Amino acid sequence: MLVSLALGLALGFSFPAAVEDPPPNRVVEVDVVDLIDRGATNAGLPSLQVKHFLFTYRFASPENRAKFLASQARYEVQLGGACARMGPLSGRGSSKIYALHDGRFYLFASEACRSGFLKAPEKMLDRPDERPKGDEAARAEGLKWIARAADAHGGAERIARVKALRWLVQKPDGLRSNDPDESKLVVRFPYDLAHAQRWGKSSYGELVLNQDGWFRTGEQSEPMAEVQRRASWRRAQTLPIFALRQASRPGFLAVAGGEIELRGRKLREVHTFVDGCAVTLGIDEKSGRILLSRTRGRGPTQTLGTLEIRYDDFRSASGVVLPWHEEALFDGQPFAAASARYTAIEVDPELPPSVFARPE
Repeated sequence: MLVSLALGLALGFSFPAAVEDPPPNRVVEVDVVDLIDRGATNAGLPSLQVKHFLFTYRFASPENRAKFLASQARYEVQLGGACARMGPLSGRGSSKIYALHDGRFYLFASEACRSGFLKAPEKMLDRPDERPKGDEAARAEGLKWIARAADAHGGAERIARVKALRWLVQKPDGLRSNDPDESKLVVRFPYDLAHAQRWGKSSYGELVLNQDGWFRTGEQSEPMAEVQRRASWRRAQTLPIFALRQASRPGFLAVAGGEIELRGRKLREVHTFVDGCAVTLGIDEKSGRILLSRTRGRGPTQTLGTLEIRYDDFRSASGVVLPWHEEALFDGQPFAAASARYTAIEVDPELPPSVFARPE
């Protein structure tokens, strides 16, 4: 596949379907209060139902309905209804295929997804990133390396003035695969993101506007749950340009690590953390360029592990130096589906209002 998972341009996920509301797989017929609190599988009644987010919940008793309304976060479908086997940005699972884990209610796209999840749920569920640890000297050294990297990528002052970035990948003619014909990611600082993929006349995308988010299928939009919005934005945050762009923000953390080698070059590791996202950067000791990033991500089978991206083919766009080629590895093994060779990268492009138009 031609596009980078680090960008979120290539996703091995099924897509949310545009359907009437509520379809049968959005009606939770099992009483989730009885299920979670007592392990009892009781059918809820249509006369005792509640619409919450995108799902309709039915209950076996008025008491259970009241309990749900008093503590919806405890009893609701997790991950916004996405298949728990494939992650928060996958297509929504069926309310008829479910399982409990740690007292939470998850849906799945198929019985095979449910079975795979229950064998190793710790490999499927995202967890908060840990803040890198280091003493004051290591933090000061980390900031020095970040400053050096900023100089090598266009200068801290130029990077701080970047308002928007657009990455584009177009599939070469004659390539037969399921890859999209075109993939595009647009980021508008500080917190807006538009991601779009096109297969012929069909399209799918994600839109994040600060604290709100939507999936977009063709001309239709459907809201994201908070966990999905965070997951969508986190993919963009793993790009090295984000660490350089946000280095001056309060709460940004950089901790110098050890020395590693890549393709005969010596790199200094710097562990960064901002807005809950941890990324380790590999900075070339000679040039100052970021040649590697490492973070938590999903691999070919959608399990979580270490996603490493190696960067080359650096070019200047409006004074900002960015890589046009990315080679991905997952848990140390080549991961072609997450690699990317970009068709175009634009810094501060003119964007039509429709790119970040809030769905009605």
